[in-house]
Amino acid sequence: DSYVVVPNLPLPESVGIDELHSPSLSRKNASYLCVIVDNEKRCLYDILDSRSKDYLSKFFVSKTREERHNVKYVTIDMWEPYRDVAQSFLPNAIVAVDPFHVIEHLCRDFENLRISLMKQCPYDSNGYYLLKKWNWLLNKDGIDLDNAKAYNHRFQTALNRRDLLMMIKDTFPILGEAYELKEYYRRLNKTATYEEAVEKYDDVVRLFNNS
Repeated sequence: DSYVVVPNLPLPESVGIDELHSPSLSRKNASYLCVIVDNEKRCLYDILDSRSKDYLSKFFVSKTREERHNVKYVTIDMWEPYRDVAQSFLPNAIVAVDPFHVIEHLCRDFENLRISLMKQCPYDSNGYYLLKKWNWLLNKDGIDLDNAKAYNHRFQTALNRRDLLMMIKDTFPILGEAYELKEYYRRLNKTATYEEAVEKYDDVVRLFNNS
């Protein structure tokens, strides 16, 4: 290994910064390694021993000014030091939160709302039952909502998944609104072209601000 020379690859035009929780692998007594990826090629660019602001700053300082100024885009999670470092050392880059972490944050906040509403319900209430037993209808992809109706002992009638989802949304309007917003953004994120995303950006911001 001592005879291997690894070439110093130039920074990609689209840089992704993320982390990997691995205290056993880090040589800096850090809980997280920092992962640098080439977003366009979808491949690993480098792994750093720490995700700290100082360590990441030193990494970018080691790159030439030309390399750093050629970076056009940086994707990060919502950890503030990543944003600060990107803005300081990659001045020409547009910094954006990557889609995975936006969806993760959105779904986590939605789940917190569901749990909060459920805790406000009496234990033996229909609302508690719906949010406890059927909460997966709000979060799972690819569900066939129009399955054959089956007798529900709680409500003493035949219901399918769509009926139960509608009951949740009708019982908890604020959760229903949040569900529609969440699903709208997820569909847009999954299917929109770049041009469509740019066109709909203002609409998305307006919808969330007015919710």
